[in-house]
Amino acid sequence: MSWLWGEQQAEGPAVVEWKYDDLPTPTSDDEFRALAVACKQRIEPWIRGPEGWTMVDEDQATGVKLWEREVVGTEFHALKCSGIINYASVEDVVHLFWSASLEERQKLAPELLEGGVLRTIDEGRLKLSFARFQTPFVIANREFVSYRARENLDDGSIFLYGESVNCKERPFSPDAVRSVVLNAVLLEPIEDGGEPAVRMTSVDMVDPRGWVPAAIVNLFKKKPMERMGRIQSNFRAPSSK
Repeated sequence: MSWLWGEQQAEGPAVVEWKYDDLPTPTSDDEFRALAVACKQRIEPWIRGPEGWTMVDEDQATGVKLWEREVVGTEFHALKCSGIINYASVEDVVHLFWSASLEERQKLAPELLEGGVLRTIDEGRLKLSFARFQTPFVIANREFVSYRARENLDDGSIFLYGESVNCKERPFSPDAVRSVVLNAVLLEPIEDGGEPAVRMTSVDMVDPRGWVPAAIVNLFKKKPMERMGRIQSNFRAPSSK
């Protein structure tokens, strides 16, 4: 039943698993940097351009929009979500993704059980991190090990991007399934009615690995919009705080 619950069941000495053969296993700082360059080249056109995307949902009340696209060579769809975060600066919003405490992150992602940084490179502009998420009862919890790069752009925008990698120092947990992710967030400063605001665009492609019912997969397609809504709610006009 390990395909359902994510448990490792074997006779004799336990085998500690820590890698997928189809993922890179960087060990040096230069290897992480090279992966980040390749990741940016792949995902930046997705987050900046409309080509290949089909809109699948829009929240008329908040203005949040959701698109999806097929990804050649995989059986998964990438999701792109865009919305405006009012009464916030780019630094306010990037804090939630880059340096917020576990407790702060759990307010935006209540299903987050655990998370932390495993390694920092280039004075923290490149990080290797892990996270574990609670999932609906019928399937095993999911965990991720991925790096994320940060670029502060000349126009005041901040671009975050990264992907899953193998990490021998963080083997697979016996009570979770190691999932695979490719994602990015672009935060652009704008003004809305004379007040500071941020246009946030995110792209996520997740391979959950293991068994996940189709109904649960469809449920998770809403996660980017839910996250955007929580971030919008995190910032209010000064008079309403």
